[in-house]
Amino acid sequence: MTGIRTDFTPEEALNYAAANDAIRSGDVRKLAQLLAGNPELVHIRVIRNRTLFTQLADWPGRWPRRLESAALLIAAGADINARSDIDEEAETTLQEAVSCYDAALTELLVEAGASPDGLDDDRRPMAEALFYQSRAAAKVLVDHGATAAAASASTAATG
Repeated sequence: MTGIRTDFTPEEALNYAAANDAIRSGDVRKLAQLLAGNPELVHIRVIRNRTLFTQLADWPGRWPRRLESAALLIAAGADINARSDIDEEAETTLQEAVSCYDAALTELLVEAGASPDGLDDDRRPMAEALFYQSRAAAKVLVDHGATAAAASASTAATG
């Protein structure tokens, strides 16, 4: 698997923008075409230093046909644990799905291998679910084994 890239050609930037538009409009056919012709798109960061996968889960989220788009990105090799920026404190795609009240995308990400307890068991997905009162996403995380009590204690201690 190729790592995340912050270098890209002008053509890749244009294709990334087109793929991002396809994600936000729900045009999965166009997204599939772009990914087939440009498989590296899932590994580059362009708009606000985000990957296409983090764009998919970004606020306000819940884009049309997002689950199909997510499946295409995963099949193309997207990193389901990519952070929304190169900073190690930035949110993961799972955290963004949770904070956008998107239980369906949260479930898809966890079933695809994202840890319900977060990267390095940091409990951040559950902390976000509690902070944003995203009950349906919290239930998905708990149903998949997230540690709810630790997130509550961590949130109370820091927030």
